[in-house]
Amino acid sequence: MNSFIKIGTILKTKGFDGTTLVTLDAALIDSTIKAVFVEKGTMHSPLIIEKLTKIDDYTVHIKWANYSSKEQAQALNNREIFINETLLGQFFDEELSEDLVGYAVYNLDENIGEVIAIYQNNHQETLEIKLSNDKLLLVPLIDEYVITIDDDKIAIYVQLTEEYIQLFSN
Repeated sequence: MNSFIKIGTILKTKGFDGTTLVTLDAALIDSTIKAVFVEKGTMHSPLIIEKLTKIDDYTVHIKWANYSSKEQAQALNNREIFINETLLGQFFDEELSEDLVGYAVYNLDENIGEVIAIYQNNHQETLEIKLSNDKLLLVPLIDEYVITIDDDKIAIYVQLTEEYIQLFSN
């Protein structure tokens, strides 16, 4: 049985020829991908890629085969796209950030909470951490804040000031 992994979302149409703007959950490392899938009920239906233009690692414009107008392509707006799990490493950076959900977070050596979500924008990933006092804290996944990620201990070690934690938690 095929297993599918969510790789991104079709945001909106761009232009009049059926091209769409797509954001990706993982960095695109090979732009020769020929098709992705969308959910249709309990099944996954293929979407054939006619042309893919890479904007950056996490953003692409895709012209879909069988979608020749803006009106046709609008049916794809806000749809999640998937790829067969066996092909993931061929086209995308396999270190998907969703794997960090559930990791314990330590500020130096003090356990401060757990990763409950990852947010992706065009420039960086951001960890959403549920603190031990039930407040939520957002921390960019960058070297300035994240010291190390220990997959064996299922832990992320950060270096945050008390002021940072107070300022960015709610």
